[in-house]
This record gives sequence, structure tokens and C-alpha cells, in this order.
Amino acid sequence: MNRGIVSITSLVIALILLFAVNILSGLLFSNARLDMTEEQLYTLTPGSRAILDNLDEDIALTFYFSDSQLRDVPTIKAYAVRVEELLREYANLSNGHIRLRVVDPEPFSEVEDEAVRAGVRGVPVNDVGETAYFGLAASNSTDGEEVIPFFAADNEALLEHDLTRMIYKLSNPKKPVVAVISSLPINGQQGRGGQPGTPAWTVLEQMKEIFEVRVLVGEQDRIDDDVDILMLVHPKMMPDETLVAIDQYVLGGGKTMVFVDPYSDVEIVPSMPFMQSQQEPKSPSEFEPQLAAWGVSVDFTQLAGDPEAARRVTTSRNPNDTPQPYLPWLELKPDHLSQQDVTTSSLNTLFMATAGAIEKLPDSEVTFEPIIETGENAGLVAVDMIQFSPNPKEILNQFIPSGKKVLAARLTGSINTAFADGLPEGITWEGELLTEGDSAQILLIADSDLLHDRFWVEVQDFFGDRIAFPYADNGNFVINALDNLSGSSDLISVRSRGTYARPFDRVVDLGKAAEERFRATERQLQARLQETDQRLSELQKQAQGADAALLDEQARLEIDNFLQEKVAIRKQLRTVQHDLRKDIEALEARLKFINIGLVPLLIGFVALLAMVTQSRRRGAA
Repeated sequence: MNRGIVSITSLVIALILLFAVNILSGLLFSNARLDMTEEQLYTLTPGSRAILDNLDEDIALTFYFSDSQLRDVPTIKAYAVRVEELLREYANLSNGHIRLRVVDPEPFSEVEDEAVRAGVRGVPVNDVGETAYFGLAASNSTDGEEVIPFFAADNEALLEHDLTRMIYKLSNPKKPVVAVISSLPINGQQGRGGQPGTPAWTVLEQMKEIFEVRVLVGEQDRIDDDVDILMLVHPKMMPDETLVAIDQYVLGGGKTMVFVDPYSDVEIVPSMPFMQSQQEPKSPSEFEPQLAAWGVSVDFTQLAGDPEAARRVTTSRNPNDTPQPYLPWLELKPDHLSQQDVTTSSLNTLFMATAGAIEKLPDSEVTFEPIIETGENAGLVAVDMIQFSPNPKEILNQFIPSGKKVLAARLTGSINTAFADGLPEGITWEGELLTEGDSAQILLIADSDLLHDRFWVEVQDFFGDRIAFPYADNGNFVINALDNLSGSSDLISVRSRGTYARPFDRVVDLGKAAEERFRATERQLQARLQETDQRLSELQKQAQGADAALLDEQARLEIDNFLQEKVAIRKQLRTVQHDLRKDIEALEARLKFINIGLVPLLIGFVALLAMVTQSRRRGAA
């Protein structure tokens, strides 16, 4: 038989087999996935998988994406592909409890009206009133609804957490209960002696919008079983019954958020008897035995100070002085906040005041994860230095850096009771008395002032309504933390993930280098402009009588010289810009060749080599 006919027949058979394999794999393995991304972006974490395994509620997901309007926006299109693939992964692993519908809400269509009713937010894309949508609506069998109005790319690291939280809330629709015990008037104070009262702190009002909040006062012989989270604020002078109840609640795995404080700026202490002009010194939180039982400590005689994060203030004694850095008042940015913990990874600014430093004890078995830290050049400031009349200059002069300090931490795992030597005299406990626990879920923050309005929000009265204008993320931090703790242990374990975007670092570096050259030349031009303007002003001041014409001529020569110099510098700017584009385009061309041309060429070369080798073997045979 003709060798050419055999070759053609073999090629046709190979093509038929290729198509057959593709069709069969599409039918038989449509749900199979192989995640080759560096951070497993398309693979759910064990926490999300556990929530899906225990799902017993039917949930409908509708993914609204305006493909026709946004297909030409590469960044949004790529992110939409990731969102859709992740949603399909949820549906595949839900044992049939999650139904996913993907729709394209075209302009002025019924589907667009449906998206608007569901709470998905549209963004304008042109001047004729068309909008694009990129959001998710979800509902359960009891008419519970959740919505993500728009998938913002800058929130991509929290994508899996947000999706898992949505599913968890729909499968557990009960409003979480937060019990609050506070020595500070977080719930406001009633007026006395004709004086007006004070309203509840804004953070508590925001908590009430999402949670069922119970402010507990007086003795507590037990924390109710239906409490999802216990929140302690500057605990001090608590009865023994309450301390035992807290101890047993935490040992039993109760979710707890604790704000201890070496020194509360917002606390109001009474005046000293017979000395109304002087106040008693403020006392710290009284919680050392409990912290030690949890495997951590806070030195309540010291404050964390950081020159790089310190807020600048003026004192009432010298209001006209230049603002000085006040080391115990900290303005914390993303560099100070854990980007792996969902409670802090989305925050931009956090204000803390006179916070303490948390340390893990040497023999502790608790898992200690810092979520808020100072910079490397931080140190400690004695509480005595700020007790009555703090002097920022003196504090700065006596400050000695000693390294990074932990301001807030997540504690999980093994802890012990604070009453290892027995309960206090006269205290009894009904039921089993726990002495240790292995499922602690605690968020410990060494500052309580961050909760007060003074340090993060301005509140204005608008026709009887209190309107909050936050200038820091303190409130968001508290809500994030409570929202995270209110979920199951599986939801708490879902942390911030990686992002889809992978910039070309070499291209970025080239751009930065050329940009720096461009800016340097631009600054040079601005300096020469200022020099010339100053010279012209001097010439105009010297113009008098008969010398005016001569000076005008001199000014014209000066202007001509400047214009020529300006043209030359503009040419330099264009050269820098051109070189920038040339370097980047050359690198892009090499990358395209490697990705588009070189790899196929290598595959083709290997195939050709294999064919030649096989032909030689046949010829030798």
C-alpha cells in the first residue's frame, strides 16, 4: 500500500480520536477540575468544604454578569471568570443543595429589572443610560436573601470568605446573639441631677443592626447557652460569680472578644475626696489571671508606643506649638494589619490609643496569631508618664525602641481555667466544672478606646437622627470580628486568599525606573522655570526711564533663551518617554514570543524529532 495513503489515513484517524476524546471528556468529566494556580485560587479551603458537606438547606444562586458590556474590559472579564468558576465549584460540592444560574442582564431587559430588584448594583458604561452588572443574589427555601451588589476587584482576597459566609448565613438564618459586659458606658448613660445623658456608642448601635445585642449588668452566675459571642470591654471590678461564668463559657468553646486596657483614655474617674480639682489615677483592666490561664500576658504598667505610627497632637498647655508625635496614640495602616485574617485584611486605617502589648507565655499551648502589630521601631511607655498631664516631647525624649509589639491576637486551641486552685469562697457551680479546654476561639485586643466615638467617627444630629461619619475603620474591625466569630469554626478557618492578578514585575520595574527619570527631568524643568520667572521679575523692577528699552531687550533675550531651553528639555522628556515605551515593548515582545511562538515551536520540534526517529527505525527494519 502507498506509504502516503497510510500516513494520511493515520492522520485522519488521529484527528477523529482527538475529537472523540474531547467530546467524551466533556460529557463524562464536566465537573472535573485541575487547579494549577500557585495559590489554588479555584480550590475551596477545607473550611468551605466542611460547610458544604453539612449543608441541609437548598440555596439558589444567581450570578449577574453583563458579558456583552464588559467583555472588552480584560481585568473585569478575567475576574468574572474566576468568580463563575468558584461558584460552580460550590455547586459541585454541595450535594445538590446549591443551584447556580448565570445570566447576562442586557440593557432595558426583564433580567436587568430582576437584578435591580435583587439589590445588584449597576455601573454606568456609556452616555445613553446603559449599565453593567457584576453581582450575586442568593436565597434559601424560607425566603431568606443575601446579596453581593458588586464584585470589587480590590476585595478579591476575601472572595471565598464572602461566598462561604453568604451560604452559611442562608443555611443558619438565626440572628447571632452577642452578650456585652463592660465597665465603660458603651450603652450610654442616663442623665442625673438635671444633666443630660449620653447616647450609646456608635459601635454598639452598628452592632444592633446585624446582631441581637444583650448588654449584661450586675452579677452573672452563668452565660446563657444561646449566646454566640461574649464581648468583654475593659473588664474590672467584676464579681467572682461573673468571672467564673466567663471562665466556664470560654473553656466550653464559647466565642469571645476581649478588649483589655492598661489605661482607658475615655474612662471618667471620680475626683478625690476633699480635693475636687484632682482626679484619682486610672486603673487598668483587672483580668491578669484569666489571661495567664489562656497562655498570654499584658503588662498593664506599660503602653505600646511607635514613633512611625504615632499621631501628632498639640497640648492644651501649648496649643500654638507645632504638633508633636504622641507615641501612645497610633494610626495603623495595612502594613500593621494582618492580610491573612479576614477581620483586618480589608481595613485601611485603624486608630488605637494607649494600647498595651500582648505576649505569649513561654509554656503556653494556645495557638497565638497576631492580627494587629506596631512597626519594628516600637517600644514601651510607662503608664505613669501619661496618667495626669502627658508631655509628648518628654515621652519622645525618653523613648527607647525595643521592637515590634502585638496589639491584638487570635487565640485558638488549648487553654486552662483561671481557678486551678478551686473556686472562690462561697461560689458554687452547677454542672460539670471545666478545668481545661481545647477549642478556644478568642480575639484579644489590648485597647478599649478604639471602640469610643472619639477615636474613629464623627456623629451629627440631623433632624433628630444621629448620622455617623467614620474617618477610620474601627467600627468595621469590630463588625468584621463579630461576624467572623459568629460563624462556625469552619467559617472562621476560611482566611484571606491570593488574587488573580499577577503583574509582570520586570515590566513594572522598568516603568518605575523610567518614571523616576522622567520626574527628575520634570523637576529640573520646573526649577529652571522658577529661576527664569524670578529673573524676569528682577528685570522689571529695575526698569526705569531711558533704560527701559534696554531692559526690555534684555528681557526678550532672556525669554528667547528660556524658550530654547524649554524646547530642549521637552525633547529630553519625549526621549525618556520613548525609551520607556521601547524598553517595555521589547520585553512584551519577548514575552509574547515565548508564550505564543516558542512553546508551540518546541512542541512541533519534539513531534518532528519523534517522527524522524520513527522513520529511521522503520527504514532500518
